Amino acid sequence: SFSSTDFGNNWTQLSSTVGYQWRYVSISSSGQYQSAINYDGTNYNIQVSSEYGSNATWSYTGLTTTQRLTGISVSASGQYQTACADTSGSIWISSDYGNNWTEVVLTAGNEWKCVSVSSSGQYQTACVYDVANYIYTSSDYGNTWVINSYDPVNGYVTSVSLSASGQYRDWE
Repeated sequence: SFSSTDFGNNWTQLSSTVGYQWRYVSISSSGQYQSAINYDGTNYNIQVSSEYGSNATWSYTGLTTTQRLTGISVSASGQYQTACADTSGSIWISSDYGNNWTEVVLTAGNEWKCVSVSSSGQYQTACVYDVANYIYTSSDYGNTWVINSYDPVNGYVTSVSLSASGQYRDWE
């Protein structure tokens, strides 16, 4: 994993993360809170930093699973975080800066591909592929989800994004 503090002009490899297969990362609006998914060869887990991602500040959270974690999104403050798992039907939510996680099981067998949260964390969107592409939304910080729309066209939903307010959403 690499980190930049100068608008991406220079990058520093984080020694605390060498040897892991890093998959996804998301950061708060100030950059202070950062969360990353990695795979250690057996389990997927989430590590967090509350010190702008600098070396030696990353710690393991309460989430370690054999479920393949496929996306993570962090609210502007960093307090609310959501991760999704492929083929398990699970969404994982945190309301304490990623330190502890709660599993929200939606439908076993669904392939969750991506997730995005609004600036406040209240509004969230997750994309799933299960015969067709479905878009799920939450308006209560990821605690409950409803199917919002779907796209029966073949192919996978690969990304989703929300505006700061959560009013505007786009997926691809």
